[in-house]
Amino acid sequence: MNRTGRSVLALTIGFTAAGAAIVAATTDGDGRPDPIAEIGEVDVFAHCQERFGAQSQAMLVGTDAFSWRCTNEANGLFQLEDVDLDAACAQRHGEGVVATTDDPDDPYSWVCVK
Repeated sequence: MNRTGRSVLALTIGFTAAGAAIVAATTDGDGRPDPIAEIGEVDVFAHCQERFGAQSQAMLVGTDAFSWRCTNEANGLFQLEDVDLDAACAQRHGEGVVATTDDPDDPYSWVCVK
């Protein structure tokens, strides 16, 4: 085998090994992606109170999953603040936990996953 052939063979083996390593790192060994572990619910109410105080409430301003807001009173003015659902999950369940929904039309479909 000439020099070019050996180089091509070496590259092929290298890319194949790298691909196998990536698959092994992101799957449970059978070629399927690791399942996402559902940790628990998103507590929007507790998150609002943590961010803005005990007087704050979670409020739906629409009908879909992205309609959550926190109420806040600042300088005598009623305000609606955006909710960080990932932060709400991390606050309740720890680092590396994020929020996800499988139904964007349902405001109560949020869960925390790792």
